[in-house]
Amino acid sequence: MTPAPNPIKPDSLLPALRGYGFTQPTYTQTPNDLFAAIPFLSDSEIRIMLVMVRYTLGYHRTTCQASLTDLERATGLTRITVSKTLQRLRAAGMITRTRRYPTCQWRLNLTEDTAIRLQPGEPTNPAQPPLPSLV
Repeated sequence: MTPAPNPIKPDSLLPALRGYGFTQPTYTQTPNDLFAAIPFLSDSEIRIMLVMVRYTLGYHRTTCQASLTDLERATGLTRITVSKTLQRLRAAGMITRTRRYPTCQWRLNLTEDTAIRLQPGEPTNPAQPPLPSLV
């Protein structure tokens, strides 16, 4: 990870970083799959994904507009790191750029339902034998 060109000065830190704790929370839904993916993501990928989640699901949207400059400021990463990280996240299928000009529009690649849809009697674990039909 490359530090931001203009690091935050101690007197301008968020209250939580000054030792006062966090303000009373308002909530942003975050996909559990993102937390499960943390061991496989780089620091920059986690930062950008958290910002994308905030910019989309945090405002009850599926897409957001964010330029490279916006993502630089929000993540503290350099422009080149943001650009390369976005390419990796797009290649991994985690985000999609839906519009490029005048400002990039991004979409989190969310499925309609993360629960596996099973047919009646179908095993939840493929190693288990199928359940006998009751009819």
